Amino acid sequence: YPLCALAVSDERPVSRRVHGGVALICGVIGFLCGMGAITHAVAFIYPAWQSIKAVKTKQKEQDTFWLAYWVLYGGINMVESILPLASFIPMYEWIKSLFFVWLWNSNTKGAEKVYPLVIEPICDVLLAYEKQAVDVYSKS
Repeated sequence: YPLCALAVSDERPVSRRVHGGVALICGVIGFLCGMGAITHAVAFIYPAWQSIKAVKTKQKEQDTFWLAYWVLYGGINMVESILPLASFIPMYEWIKSLFFVWLWNSNTKGAEKVYPLVIEPICDVLLAYEKQAVDVYSKS
């Protein structure tokens, strides 16, 4: 039977099979649960696994990268819970998924680029307020 022979002699690289399997799983999840579920899976599963691996190593750079990613992840989800962006921007979930992949991808390392531009200035302001508050309450 030609189809059985084709299935048995499939010589595609393993990475293609893995990518195909991931695409199939994402398609099923997207069909059953919607694009929001795919976005959450893309933004959480791989970064969580890489964070667990980074914690087990002694390399500080990986820990710093994944901490920056998780701060951005939390900030995006917080802003999104306050502002209903998904209802105003066409294909918002697709854009958000691609943005999360850009943030954590080892080739782009977007989290290293966005964190200093967005989070550090906010942190500088908050740290100044925190210092003022500590100074005020420590004098009492």
